[in-house]
Amino acid sequence: MKGNYTSMNDLAMEVDRIEKSKNDYLINQGSINMASDDNTLELSGLGKFAMTDVSHQQVSEKLGIPKRYYESMGAIPGLRAQNVNAWLYNNPDTKKMVRTLDGRARAFLSDKFVPFDHYTVMESFLPVMRDFADVEVRALSLTETKMYVQIVFPSLAAEVKKGDIVQAGVTLSNSEVGYGAVDISTLIWRLVCSNGMVGQSLVSRTHIGRRISDDAQETNIFKHDTVVAEIEAFRLRLRDTFAHALTQASFEKMVTRLREATEDKIANPIRVVENVTRRFDLTEKERESVMTNLMTEGDASRWGLANSITALAKEIDNRDRQFALEQKGHEVIELSPQDWRVLNEEVA
Repeated sequence: MKGNYTSMNDLAMEVDRIEKSKNDYLINQGSINMASDDNTLELSGLGKFAMTDVSHQQVSEKLGIPKRYYESMGAIPGLRAQNVNAWLYNNPDTKKMVRTLDGRARAFLSDKFVPFDHYTVMESFLPVMRDFADVEVRALSLTETKMYVQIVFPSLAAEVKKGDIVQAGVTLSNSEVGYGAVDISTLIWRLVCSNGMVGQSLVSRTHIGRRISDDAQETNIFKHDTVVAEIEAFRLRLRDTFAHALTQASFEKMVTRLREATEDKIANPIRVVENVTRRFDLTEKERESVMTNLMTEGDASRWGLANSITALAKEIDNRDRQFALEQKGHEVIELSPQDWRVLNEEVA
């Protein structure tokens, strides 16, 4: 992954700014109105907020308006607002959480969404990382939907094949706007080309909980002592998980799987890439890049194919897509023998 922050301090400063600037509103649908410009949410008595792509998509989903129709209505001024407001007022007492930042409505969520934000996550994550003597940051990113932190532990290193060294690490990801749980996943970092491969989830915490009570305040929904308790509980869970997952034995088990993948030879590179494209929903441009990477890599094996996919993360600017491609590379490694045979030998 190519991060858009160069240091942990820079990322922490932005996370701190977001924490201090954000506002959450728990509000009845009957008190929400889409303005006639089709791009602004008006919250009665609270203000007007420009909508992001994320909040547009969530309004469409939460109100049951098909995405294609929702987008096409934008061609006729006021039509989208007319439709959205009709559905909002149809169930006026249904509560929604509207998350705002910098004058924008960045998320439109149900009242069961439990904020566990980047600031809270980092307060849990960083103290655990300080317990490790050797930690190196590989990538730091913030997008409209997620935060990503990738770190490695140089002492946990091994050769997959001669001269091809990998290091063990973890990827932290979190979404403040409903695009996934707080998650810590394994990371395999390949030194020869600085590629990351995101593996299995070690720790995960969803943002869905009990419905927020009717007497909750419209802002600052969760009290400070609740947040502090969440931080400590999550920190202890991280500590215990890392103590068992980030060991030489667990790393060697992962490396053994990678070494086995070097023995799974590709019968027909063109066919394999075509089948991978279908199975993992790659675009045509990504298919072409995987084919080019595979030929350049010169390693016609499952390991070479996985690296040809993760290498795409260095070729595109979309950080969320970079993360997804790094996950897909690991999925190739973890295919069952039967699924690998289908991918490698049969026409999809």
